[in-house]
Amino acid sequence: MRRIVRFGVGVFLGGAAFAGYLAVVGVDDVGRRLVAVTPAVVVLVFCLVVAEGLADGVGVWASVRPLGDGLTAVESVQFALAGDFFDSLSPAGPVSSEPIMARFIAVTTDTTYSDALAVRGVAKYVKSGTQLLVSSAVGVVFLFGGPSPQFVLGTLGVSPVGVVAAGAVVVRFRRWLSKPILVVATPVVSVVSSRLFGATHDRDTVAAALLRGWRPGA
Repeated sequence: MRRIVRFGVGVFLGGAAFAGYLAVVGVDDVGRRLVAVTPAVVVLVFCLVVAEGLADGVGVWASVRPLGDGLTAVESVQFALAGDFFDSLSPAGPVSSEPIMARFIAVTTDTTYSDALAVRGVAKYVKSGTQLLVSSAVGVVFLFGGPSPQFVLGTLGVSPVGVVAAGAVVVRFRRWLSKPILVVATPVVSVVSSRLFGATHDRDTVAAALLRGWRPGA
């Protein structure tokens, strides 16, 4: 019953937001733009939205995996959608949505709120930093008259292939990567955990979390 109520509330809020958008922009204006869009563009946008949702779900699953019992594939998609929902509604965006999501994740994974918030916060910073780096690189290319826009767009189009290849390399050589990651991450985790959370996480704790991250089925 609670799931039905939550779903109903979500549908109502989403519909209200969309109705508000139509009221501000104008139904006629939106209708004219929709008629001008070709079916191929609609299919392309739909595929891109689905791909972005899947990537976001994988990111949530991978970042939360070391916490407690981790998340299932379905839960990862649910949390990714919920995060986007809070990002869209909140004027502060991820600043306010991440603490809310951390509370939900902490309960689901049977871990602490501080640990969940820390993990999700790092994941957000990594994601934002990567987006900023790519955007800056593309901007520099256009600013200094480098390769044509088609070249840049083509590079971005095939970039998922590079991401998959890099992921395969990381998984294949994870045993060799674990040692340098432990050397770098352990002192950082120890200092941050002792100062912010009052409990120092040692090398064994970092190694256990890293092992869970390497073993999806664990």
